[in-house]
Amino acid sequence: MRDSDSWFDGCRILLTGGFGFLGKAIKRIGSNKGAVIIPTDLLAHPAGEYLDVRSAESTVGCIREHQPDAIIHLAGVSHINESQAGPFRAVDVNVLGTINVMRAAAKLTQSRLYPVHVVIASSNHVYGTHPLMSARTEEAPLNQLDVYGASKHAADVLARSLGLAAHIPTVALRHVNAYGHGGHPSHITSAACLAAIKGEPLVLRGDGTARKAYLYMDDVAEAYLTLAKHACDLHIIGRAFNAAPIGVPPTVIDWVETINEVAAQRGLRPKHPTPLPTGKGEQPCYYEHLDASELRKWTGWCPQVTPALGIGLLLDSLA
Repeated sequence: MRDSDSWFDGCRILLTGGFGFLGKAIKRIGSNKGAVIIPTDLLAHPAGEYLDVRSAESTVGCIREHQPDAIIHLAGVSHINESQAGPFRAVDVNVLGTINVMRAAAKLTQSRLYPVHVVIASSNHVYGTHPLMSARTEEAPLNQLDVYGASKHAADVLARSLGLAAHIPTVALRHVNAYGHGGHPSHITSAACLAAIKGEPLVLRGDGTARKAYLYMDDVAEAYLTLAKHACDLHIIGRAFNAAPIGVPPTVIDWVETINEVAAQRGLRPKHPTPLPTGKGEQPCYYEHLDASELRKWTGWCPQVTPALGIGLLLDSLA
């Protein structure tokens, strides 16, 4: 049954990077709201259109052809290690690709009487490390000193700056670790689910004391769609917003144990994770969490999927 929301009825929303796992979730949920979702991606797919955002000409042509009411820009080099190993490609895709999308949006807006709404996929990594055990607000310093975080920082700020100059309602979303079906198998939640299914112990990247927050992909998709709808609102336009669950995030080892508990309820026989000694892998006492009170305040967005439900859905999709 279609969700009743008049803004989404017939709304044309173009996705870049539309065949990643978040893009697929946005397509599914947006379609249920009545929107016309137009996925584009660098990867060929029979249900979408090829688009390399590194090509300014192709990006302008694609956006002009589809005449979207909103653009959700997900395309990018999304893995930290890949970005570190290939910094030129990371900057080319994450920064220059974002500039191409914004210029194409500006040309589309100039050609008609109403602006296109733009939501940019930023990242929690733009904040960098933080000495305090507290959730970061949008006012926290942006100080990530790795290639991935720096490229997302640049894209985040540049997109909103270009949007302001071209009178395009542009918003950036910085969300915590997303998980769900289709997520990268090296990410902790997918890796722990796969290990539980195989009955093998997961080897952690550190001693397991780091605290990190997680959101199920449907809640992240809802955040993107909510900002696409509200991008013109006075308290939304031109800003960056955090998306995260409420409360203290679990330690990595506790998160994996929660995954194992859900797996055991499904008749699997998961093994306890194997942490690395302190000093190897991720630093101990690392705290990665965001304060999403501004997004809740101005849009009403709030996570709906509990960890047990989200983990269960992921396990069922992988089994």
